[in-house]
Amino acid sequence: MNAVIMPVLDNLAQTLDAIGDVLRQDVGDLCLLVINQGSSDETRQRLERIAQLEKRVLVWSHDPPLPSLAATWNTALDFVWQSGGAHALVVNNDVRLHRSTYRMLHGA
Repeated sequence: MNAVIMPVLDNLAQTLDAIGDVLRQDVGDLCLLVINQGSSDETRQRLERIAQLEKRVLVWSHDPPLPSLAATWNTALDFVWQSGGAHALVVNNDVRLHRSTYRMLHGA
């Protein structure tokens, strides 16, 4: 599994761009875990709709949010490892990624 973890706190327009970039990565078996950390209802609903339409996207919503960004990363990484993942890319929701980013960082 090629896991990508993306914590989100609103910033919907950039979040949608970042999700699109992740989903266009040139690796197979991609899973995007979006962690909604107490975003607005509009953002939460949009993320949940994306997950309904795109089987590679899983959304967790925390309201109230987890106590820190480190707790968010650690919880998500534990999930990836317990799900059989051997590696994960952690990105913010305001990044833009080249379509080969995951493959190049992984060295595949």
